[in-house]
Amino acid sequence: MKTLLTSYIFLSNNKYILEETLIYFIFSKVI
Repeated sequence: MKTLLTSYIFLSNNKYILEETLIYFIFSKVI
C-alpha cells in the first residue's frame, strides 16, 4: 500500500513537471 502511494505521488509529480516544462516551452516559442 505504501509503495503504491509513493509511486502515485511520484507519477503526479512527474506529470506536474512535464506540464510545467511544456508550458515553458510553448511560451519560449511564442516570445
